[in-house]
Amino acid sequence: TNNDRVLRRFAFIWGVFGIKIQRIQSTDALFQIIDQTLEKAQIASKGDLILITAGIPTIRRGRTNMIKVHKVGTDDSRLI
Repeated sequence: TNNDRVLRRFAFIWGVFGIKIQRIQSTDALFQIIDQTLEKAQIASKGDLILITAGIPTIRRGRTNMIKVHKVGTDDSRLI
């Protein structure tokens, strides 16, 4: 998230680890930034599966309407 309030809320959810990232304009950029951020922080490695939630389009706030099981380090664009 790029929102401090949302980041603080994540702290109360068991098993959820929030990271602050810059505001993203496209889902392709979102997946790339998430991969880079998680690998740099040594939270995830290439090949790990993570769950990404987001609102599409990304410029619209407050609406989570996308869930993606994502393999770190891949260009897999399948959405659930």
